[in-house]
Amino acid sequence: MALNRRQFIQTSTLGTLGATGLSGCLMKANQPLTLAEVKPEHQYELLLKPGVKEIIPGKPSNVLTMNGLAPGPVIRGKQNEPIRITVVNQLDTATTMHWHGLRIPVDMDGVPYTGQMPIEPGESFVYQFTPPDAGTMWYHPHMESVEQMGKGLVGAMVIEEAEPLEFDLDIPLVLKNWHLNEDGSFYPRSIKRYAARQGTPGLINTVNGKIKPKFSVPAGGRIRIRTINADNTAQYQLNCEQGQVLAIDANPIDFNQTLESFLLGTGVRMDFGFIAPQAIGEQFTLRDGDQIIAEFEVVPSSLPTLHSQLPKIPANPVLEPNLAEAKQISMTLEWDAATDKNGDPLFWNLKTRPGQRPANCSYPNQIANLKLGNSYIFNIRNNTQYPHPIHFHGHTFRVLKSNKKTINPFLADTVVLEKNEQVQVGLVADNPGFWMFHCHVIEHMISGLVGLVKVA
Repeated sequence: MALNRRQFIQTSTLGTLGATGLSGCLMKANQPLTLAEVKPEHQYELLLKPGVKEIIPGKPSNVLTMNGLAPGPVIRGKQNEPIRITVVNQLDTATTMHWHGLRIPVDMDGVPYTGQMPIEPGESFVYQFTPPDAGTMWYHPHMESVEQMGKGLVGAMVIEEAEPLEFDLDIPLVLKNWHLNEDGSFYPRSIKRYAARQGTPGLINTVNGKIKPKFSVPAGGRIRIRTINADNTAQYQLNCEQGQVLAIDANPIDFNQTLESFLLGTGVRMDFGFIAPQAIGEQFTLRDGDQIIAEFEVVPSSLPTLHSQLPKIPANPVLEPNLAEAKQISMTLEWDAATDKNGDPLFWNLKTRPGQRPANCSYPNQIANLKLGNSYIFNIRNNTQYPHPIHFHGHTFRVLKSNKKTINPFLADTVVLEKNEQVQVGLVADNPGFWMFHCHVIEHMISGLVGLVKVA
C-alpha cells in the first residue's frame, strides 16, 4: 500500500477525481487546538523505532516498537474531550496511524492519500480529534501493514465514558500472534499460498505481548475486560466461564449473551465483564477454543460492598438508519486471479456490479458513492471458502441479519462473514470523506479485498 504522490495519481481511479475529489480531502484540516485546550493526560507522543523484545522467553526478536513497547502503550482518552497524539517516525519506511473504530474526520483517520500524506522517516505528524463515542478502540499503521503490524506496531485505545462507570478493574487485552521460529527470528508474515486462503498464520499466541499471562482480580470486584484482536490473520473463538458480553466494537449490546463462544475476528473488539468470586486464590481462564490464552486469579480486596450486577454501559450517539427508505447496495467478495501493475498477485475481488474486476493498480477503487445524511443497507455476500472480517472506516453500522445464523441486531464497525455467508448491515452516511472499506485480514486487503466509499 505504500505509494508516493506521483504513483498514486497515475495509478488510482481517485486520481481522475481532481480538485473536487481527493484533493479536497487532502486539503481538509482540523482547526488546530492549543496545548492548553487539551488536558495533559490526553496528550501523547508515540515514538516508532526498531527494538528488541523477548516474546519467546530467552529468545530475543527484532521487533518494531512504540515508546519501546510491542504492542504499544494503552492510550486513554475521554468521550467528547480532545486528544492529541504526536507520531514520530524513526522507522526505515513511511507510515501512518489509524485509530480503528473512531468516528473522526477523514484527515485524522490515518489512511495515506485520502486524508494525509505518509509520515516519512524522520518526520512526525500530529493527530488531534474529539471522540464522540466511548469504548474499546485500537490503533495501527495503514502503510506496509503486513510488516509493521506483524512486527508489533499495534496498541489498545480506551475512550472512557463521559460519566465514569463503577467498575473496580479495567483490563485491555491485545490479542496477537507472532510469526516466529523457535530461535526468535521471524519467518515471512505473508506467504502466497496462505495469502490466497485464510492468511499466513503466526504460531506464537500472546496477550499484551506475553504468552498466557496471569491477571489478579480483587475478590467481589466488578471487572471489565476489553479484548482486541490486533492480529494480521488470526480469529479467536473466545470463551470464559465467568464472562458476560458487554459490548461489541465499543457499542453496548442490549441482549443477554454469556461468553460461551464468541468469534473475535481480526479488527473486532469485545468487552466482557464478571463479578469476581469471593474465594481467595480461585482461578479461571480465558480460552481460544480449548487453548488457554490468559488466566485470572482472585486476590484479597477491601471492597466494601458485595455486588450482584455489573454497571450498565451507556449507548453511543450513533444515528439509526431509516431502513424503510434506505438505498440498497450490494457488495460481493470473491476469489480472483489477477495481478497489479507491479505484477503482484490480486487473489481477491471486492465488487459492486457483475463482471467488475479490480483495477490494475496498487490503490483501491471507489466502490460506492453515498450522499451525506442518507440511510443505506449494504448487502455483503462472501462467495469464498474463507472468513472475511469487513471493516468500514469512520462509520458505525447495525448488523441486521444473516442467511446462515440468527442475529440479534447490534452495532459494529467490523463484521465477520463466514464462508458463503450473506450479511445485511444498515447505516447512516454521516461522516464526509473517502473511507476505506476492506477485509481486516491484512493479506486479503493488500491483495484485492479493499475499496473506497465516498460520502459527500
